Amino acid sequence: MSNTSSSVQLRAAAAEEAIKTLLASGKSVSIYAVEREAGLSNGTLNYICGEYDEIRKRIKKLKAGSSTKGYDTGVSSEISELKTKIKNEQKLKEKYRAERNALKIENEELLAKNKELMFVLFRTQQYLAHLEREYGADVKVLDFSLSRVKKF
Repeated sequence: MSNTSSSVQLRAAAAEEAIKTLLASGKSVSIYAVEREAGLSNGTLNYICGEYDEIRKRIKKLKAGSSTKGYDTGVSSEISELKTKIKNEQKLKEKYRAERNALKIENEELLAKNKELMFVLFRTQQYLAHLEREYGADVKVLDFSLSRVKKF
């Protein structure tokens, strides 16, 4: 029994040294990283044992401390600033989309009105040609020529 407890203590000491090495090098500390650095097999620190429990708790504290440490340095303010910027961009995008749609509708209405006026002009020219043929009189008071009108 003493042989097993001494090997557990040796592995625990190796894991402690691995934690110190990882922290000194600035690498992330996880159970897998500690096992790899200490030369232990994968899953060794997951055995139910008092020494391993303490090491796992310490690793969890280190991981929790490193995950919140980044937010203390102003990252959360950057994130909220970027979120605000994105919301403003989305509002502008919606505004411009609404303006574009309104202009499209207005353009369609103007095109329809233009086509209607072109047809009225065509019918007027036909009527003038009919009057000229029918009565032989010179009814060209105004020269309406479709060749001068821009077609769409």
